[in-house]
Amino acid sequence: MQNLLKNYKTTSAGLLMALGAIVHLVFAIKAHTADENTWTITIGAVLGGIGLIFAGDASASTTASTTNAQAIDQINQQGPDKSAPPVTPKQP
Repeated sequence: MQNLLKNYKTTSAGLLMALGAIVHLVFAIKAHTADENTWTITIGAVLGGIGLIFAGDASASTTASTTNAQAIDQINQQGPDKSAPPVTPKQP
């Protein structure tokens, strides 16, 4: 549950994706136009939405960003390279 709150942007995208697909299916059923394609698209979108809801991308990107910042700091401590401009870490 904590991961869902930490990744609120990804979670909200997943919810909107799944709910949008379900709403589309409901309207297709009411209009008697739901066919195999409608069901396939709905199932794919709902599964994709579930994947986004439970994605753990915030912790991975934070770890990668910290590792990259440390590597850049080590490079900068070695002294300036006369042939290239200094590399600075991206500000969060």
